[in-house]
Amino acid sequence: MVRTRFGASDFCRLTGISAETLRHYAECGIIDTVDIETNNYKKYSAKNAMDVLHARMCRGLEIPIPNIILKAGGSLDEQESLMRRHEAVLQIEARQLSLKLERMRQALHVSGNGPWPALLLHGELLYKIST
Repeated sequence: MVRTRFGASDFCRLTGISAETLRHYAECGIIDTVDIETNNYKKYSAKNAMDVLHARMCRGLEIPIPNIILKAGGSLDEQESLMRRHEAVLQIEARQLSLKLERMRQALHVSGNGPWPALLLHGELLYKIST
């Protein structure tokens, strides 16, 4: 017989999340309706597991939880739209990091001993501390 509902501990083990994360996902709406049995134990479904796995993938890509929640029940087109918007954000961040890296390389090149012993302004050596 194939199980279709899981208790919290089995669900956490199967999805690889902690009980704390499970509670957090339920509180913020990533996991929607769960069945509550007469003994007040919650039972989680395969759909809940898919929601958790999707949320973990999105969090691994640093997509904020509020954005995940907005699209959790959305269509595949809405999910793709979320990913495309986040891709654009990551591209901007990558360009910014690339510029910072280039400035660091220029500082290393100008001072010769790293950026610390020299005072630079817009790539111009203003003062160098002799050691």
